[in-house]
Amino acid sequence: MSKIQFRDRIRLDAPSIVTRADGSMLIPARFSRAGVYLYHDADGNPRRVLRHPDDVLSPEALSDIAGITVTLLHPDEMVTPSNYAQYGVGTVGTDVHRDGDHSAGTMIIHREDAQRAVAGGIEEISLGYWASVTDEAGTWDGEPYDARQRNQQHNHAALVPVGRAGPGARLLLDTAGNALQPWAQQLDGHCPRSATMTEPGIQTTDGENGWVEVVVDGESVKVRKTPADLIVRIAKERDAYRDTATKATDRADAAEGKIAALEAKVTALDAAKPDLDKMRDSIREEVKGRVTLERECADLGIEVTDDKTDADLRREAVKDMDPTINRVDAMNDAAIGGVYQYLIAQRNAAKAANANLAGVLADVAKDAAKPAEKSPATLDLEDAVASSNASK
Repeated sequence: MSKIQFRDRIRLDAPSIVTRADGSMLIPARFSRAGVYLYHDADGNPRRVLRHPDDVLSPEALSDIAGITVTLLHPDEMVTPSNYAQYGVGTVGTDVHRDGDHSAGTMIIHREDAQRAVAGGIEEISLGYWASVTDEAGTWDGEPYDARQRNQQHNHAALVPVGRAGPGARLLLDTAGNALQPWAQQLDGHCPRSATMTEPGIQTTDGENGWVEVVVDGESVKVRKTPADLIVRIAKERDAYRDTATKATDRADAAEGKIAALEAKVTALDAAKPDLDKMRDSIREEVKGRVTLERECADLGIEVTDDKTDADLRREAVKDMDPTINRVDAMNDAAIGGVYQYLIAQRNAAKAANANLAGVLADVAKDAAKPAEKSPATLDLEDAVASSNASK
């Protein structure tokens, strides 16, 4: 089957996804596009079908897209109330509007497997709907056509690896906006409502001519039986590899999350690591203060034991140094500490004064014990007397 090629595909860009409070994803999207597309009828004959803006982008067509169910891949049947729980993964918003040649709006994805699929690269959209196609030849926007599609009745919007709903029918997951590469949509008036195939497989067989119709990603082509089996097998293997890759990506994302959490814990531990030098200095000061306090209390005759806190020792010392202070036991530790520092400072000052006085008195006593020194005149007189006595 021929394909209509457009510009390069756009890639996933997470900032365009909004995660709401209920965990659902809110994503801007384009759903379909007007234009001339190549279709094949039930007999495999190509038809160029016009999807005119007046038909596919009319207010009635846009309102018909609003609120339809979002599915992950096309289901084997159209969505109904009885199978919604099986196929529904989200909802198209009510803000569907025309954006140039496209229909556009928002898509709300609720189910977790569909969210993982979007994160893994499933980012194109294919609308599931019924429509009528009538023979009508002409030219639109420079392209010839031989049929026209009308009366779309939209049923669901499928998230698919390769979209089939025309250029731009995809989630808008980056800022490129118009960098698109979808394929022609396969749908015409001859297709029964249950004819959609989502998994790779062989849809119909032409026994007389030995041809079979192979459907891959919703696109069909007639080939011989042997290559058909090969195509189906390869397509299924590809789908299995995609699923494995998605699961591996999920596991990698989970591992990255755990690594980030561990790194955050290490950073927090580093920030909370104590300053050992500061702790050692603080302990030294506390020990030095305790030793000084115990020595001062011992000088006062207060019994020092390990079970007594610093506040206990200061309280006893205050009572000893000034028994006139009232309500010592009712004072808090800070008040007792202040009174203690004042009284011990006075006591230490008195001790220092007493020590100085004792030193002065000792010096006086030492001086009093020394023999009196004779003046030079007295010594001269004594020498004269001694000489006179010696001459007699």
